Order: sequence, then C-alpha cells, then structure tokens
Amino acid sequence: MSVRGDPQAASRDLARFLTRICETRLSRLESSTQRLPMTPEECLDLLSAIGQLDLEDWSPLTQQARRRLQARTLDFKNRFQGLRASMRKKVVVGFGAAAREVAVGIWASLVEMDKSFAGTPSHSGVGWIDLHHDVLYDRSRLGYAIAFLGTINLKCPVATIRIVKKLDQDLKRFLPRAYGEVRKAPDFRPFEPERYPKSFWWYRLR
Repeated sequence: MSVRGDPQAASRDLARFLTRICETRLSRLESSTQRLPMTPEECLDLLSAIGQLDLEDWSPLTQQARRRLQARTLDFKNRFQGLRASMRKKVVVGFGAAAREVAVGIWASLVEMDKSFAGTPSHSGVGWIDLHHDVLYDRSRLGYAIAFLGTINLKCPVATIRIVKKLDQDLKRFLPRAYGEVRKAPDFRPFEPERYPKSFWWYRLR
C-alpha cells in the first residue's frame, strides 16, 4: 500500500488495521472446534492481512516499531500454522471461494472501464481511484494471500490458481491502456512500485 502525507502515521494506521484483522480472525478460529467461524471473504481478509504484514514496506516506522511489528507478524503466522490441519484447509477453501468472487468483480470492472475508454455513452471517464480501488487493490489482496500461503507451504486450490492465471492474462492486456488513460485524469497519482513486493507485476507495467 502506498502511503502519503505523513508516511509514518499512514504506516502506523495500516499496521493497526492489519493486526486487528489478524487478531480477531485468528481468535475466532482458535476458539472454534469444528465449524469454520468465518465467511469466505473473511478468510481472504485474514490470509491477505498476514501476507501484507509480512511483505509491506514498513521503512517509515521507527526501528523499534518495526521490530514489534515483525514479532506480531511472526506470532500471527505461528498461530495460523498451529491451527488444526482441518481448520487450515477450511480457511484455504474459503479463500478459494472468495478469490473467485474477487476475480469476477475485477472482470466486471474491466468491462465497465473498457466501455469508458471507448467513449460509450452513459459511461463517464475512469480515474486513478477507480482503477486502484476496483482492480489493483483487489488483485493485491489476492497476491498477499497467495504469497503468505507460499511461505508456509500451503497449496492454493487448483481452481484458484487457474482463475488467477486467467485474470492476470486479461490484466496484462488491459492495464497498459488503462494506465495511459488514467494518467490523463485529474486525480492521477504516480504509482510507487518500489513500495510493493517485486512479484506484484501489475504496479510495474508502463
């Protein structure tokens, strides 16, 4: 996530937001015996939050704050791995269902944006906020979740991998044109690819 204004305050707020998600979701999982106590969207939230805590550029924070955050992140990762295997599997399956819905939402946004770029009547211009919120942010949520699962050697559902691969193929065709269009928008703000994991190729296209 890009931070603006006061980078330290923005990073601090983001860290609090992500740690709150992890703490509440993990506490619910730890207190459940059989049933998955979360919706698919909440499964995505948890995996993405742990992944982002692990991969985010926290350099705006003080060294002491970074050490504390690293310790919290490690604790979250260990707590997730300490769940019963059956519960971890249920979370991953829930994530797969949420990932499918997120991909469908992104595809719908691409269709609407493409109409706008083509000058279709009744479709207003697309701005930077539209592209970031409706496409890049959601793709990043998937990216953080998948990255986290990789660090603990948990496999994504095969169907999820296929969906994300197809989504990425479409994004690679769509984004160069989209970036060209949103640069004309009054709300455009340059991307800061260095603030994202290197694997987040969607912030590095030109």
